[in-house]
Amino acid sequence: MDVEVNHSASRMMNSAVFGQIIILIVYLPIFSLEGIEGKMFKPMAQTVAFALLGAFILSLTYIPMMSALFLRKRNFAQEKYF
Repeated sequence: MDVEVNHSASRMMNSAVFGQIIILIVYLPIFSLEGIEGKMFKPMAQTVAFALLGAFILSLTYIPMMSALFLRKRNFAQEKYF
């Protein structure tokens, strides 16, 4: 099960990382705003950036560990196929 979780997580990680990087790049110009626009929109951009970074860290650490622990382990050698 650990090998299967590792294989599945590594296959999905490329698309997830690129998607998160694209979203972060979209928010980069908001960080350069000054004046009243900067005061209004910088907290929103910071919140989105921190949420994406937190989700990225969790997807690398917590989610694979929990799926390895809680997903049902099947013994394919003993199963009969009809």
